[in-house]
Amino acid sequence: MVVGKLLKYRLIFTAFIFILFVLPILLITFRVIPFEFRYHVLIIVALLILIFETTRKIPIQKFGFRKDNLLLSLKVNIIASLLLLGLILLIKIFCFDISSSVHASFFIFYVFIGVPIQEYLFRSVVFYEMYRMRISKQSLRIILSAMIFAFPHLVYLNIYFILIVVIMGIIWGYIYDEYPNWYGVVLSHALLGSIAIFIGLV
Repeated sequence: MVVGKLLKYRLIFTAFIFILFVLPILLITFRVIPFEFRYHVLIIVALLILIFETTRKIPIQKFGFRKDNLLLSLKVNIIASLLLLGLILLIKIFCFDISSSVHASFFIFYVFIGVPIQEYLFRSVVFYEMYRMRISKQSLRIILSAMIFAFPHLVYLNIYFILIVVIMGIIWGYIYDEYPNWYGVVLSHALLGSIAIFIGLV
């Protein structure tokens, strides 16, 4: 009986990922949905998931909104951010000449809306659902979360950017799995993402 329920839940989760994470990205990648609407889609998906999760009355601590491990999470994320910043700068120096033409107002949107939504979707929700699916192997949880996180970034069609996103997804996934805290990964993501945008990697 328990095995049957778990299998059913995993099937539902797979459909959930495809409909809300994969399908919209495919539509944007093939320009069925215009590229400039990518953040509109992100916000709509986040709202749908937020409404769904709210109806289940799950404690917000389950999604990493915690204070008990905040300082430890911040320390680990700062160290990881410095290492990832070095990778970003190496790609900037050795791989290609890049420059940014992004308006300053986009950074405000990115830091205060885009990043928090992404971390809620790709870390908080994904890890919570994987725990519920009883995916006990940590390496599998981290790889799955990194792939789900990286997939939406395919719309940028930039191999260097995708490489960095995958590496970031693995590192942030490991940190979140060890120290489940939304605030820590948001800080790291906002910092590194802003730098990547500023130097023209995106």
